[in-house]
Amino acid sequence: MFNHPCFSCYLCERDHCLHHHRYHAFEGQNQIPFYKNHRVIDIDTLQLQEAFSRVSLTPHNNNPDFSGQRSTFDEEEEGYEYKYPFVSPNPSSYLVPPSMQHSNTVPMNESLMINANNSRRNVHRNFNGTRSPQSYWSQRPCSSVNYLRGKILDLAKTQCGCRVLQDTMKGLTSKEEVFVFFQELVDHNVIELMGHSFGNYVFQKLVEICSEEQITTIVFNATKNVLKFVNLCLDIHGTRSVQKLLEHVTNQEQRLCIMSALTPSVVALSTNTNGLHVVDHCVKHFSSEDTKYMLNIVATNCFKIATDKSGCCVIQQFVDHAPGESKDLLMAGIILNAPLLAENCYGNYVVQHLVSLKIARVTKSLMKQLEGKFVSMSCNKYGSNVVEKFFQDSGESHSRSIILELLHYPNVSMLLVDPYANFVISSAVIVSKGGTQEELLKVIKQHSPMMRSNHYGKKLLGRLRKFLCHV
Repeated sequence: MFNHPCFSCYLCERDHCLHHHRYHAFEGQNQIPFYKNHRVIDIDTLQLQEAFSRVSLTPHNNNPDFSGQRSTFDEEEEGYEYKYPFVSPNPSSYLVPPSMQHSNTVPMNESLMINANNSRRNVHRNFNGTRSPQSYWSQRPCSSVNYLRGKILDLAKTQCGCRVLQDTMKGLTSKEEVFVFFQELVDHNVIELMGHSFGNYVFQKLVEICSEEQITTIVFNATKNVLKFVNLCLDIHGTRSVQKLLEHVTNQEQRLCIMSALTPSVVALSTNTNGLHVVDHCVKHFSSEDTKYMLNIVATNCFKIATDKSGCCVIQQFVDHAPGESKDLLMAGIILNAPLLAENCYGNYVVQHLVSLKIARVTKSLMKQLEGKFVSMSCNKYGSNVVEKFFQDSGESHSRSIILELLHYPNVSMLLVDPYANFVISSAVIVSKGGTQEELLKVIKQHSPMMRSNHYGKKLLGRLRKFLCHV
């Protein structure tokens, strides 16, 4: 077997070998490829009929009107399968049209029947040759809502069907048409639709066209089972549906249902990459009265949330948008856990965020809570960032207190060559002024011989060269 270099199939565009037995039907053509001495020539069907005129022929599929050409009616619409079989591997019968097959030829294997339209029209088909629902709905005009009646839920769960439904909903003009979609989608298992990989897009489009009363019904049905609703928020598809629903919540009754379902599970939601967006939306767009109980739970569990990759982002949003007493309670919980949070890979961002707010009483409380711990924090990969943040945003008096604590450390030379503390010393020199800066530079110059033999010490001397020149 070998591939002929000059011939490739018109349909599948693959090189054909000498023993390639598959026959392709071509629309509007009376020519078929024929092999002869390893060459391909075109022979008219009428010539083949004349050549086989002496052979007893049996019409294909017992249909005397079948001539090997496509019928004029739409086969797919009528459930008609247009198939051509593999022919006998006898070279004398290569690519003979099905209508000219002899009744005594080798029996055909129905499982090997192929559909000539598949590659021609790129139609999705099942293994039995019938057209799949996706292909059917993608090519059939579906603008009529009455035509879709009874099929909407099934279509919403298919790739092509969900696109057809979204396009159809864009053109809905009457409340009656919207109600048809609402009734079929919401009266069934709306939770399943919201979490479906394709159905969630249909749900999001539905929410955009529903009235306030219909949104209330959706909220009631979705929050009826609290556990399922929370799991929906944690799902990659479900969280999009819930967020879209929250965007169209308009009255207190709807907000009360949603918050009563979400509040008990706020910790699980805040520490999940999908659930955090739902909680974040509630904090930003709902009133302080609606989120009061949720924020109280967050404040009680602030350490667990703040030390989580997702939770550290959520708790910063809580601090920014929480009102009055809820905000004070939340900040008090963070300050209480500040020594542990400052040296945590995620918690340090929460402490830095409090410092960046530049609220005097909060900064003072943090300084008091972290007093005596700035040396150990300076030698920590994450804590050193918190110390530098204090230098930037806490003010001159607080910065001076931290620098004096570092200078009074008995083994201050260790800080000059520490992988992390050397950056803290560098920031301290830059932000300090007057006598505090001079004292720092003297300590550095005193230990400069030792620093030159250390990688981090040399880096520190290089960064502070312009300051050391004036000492």
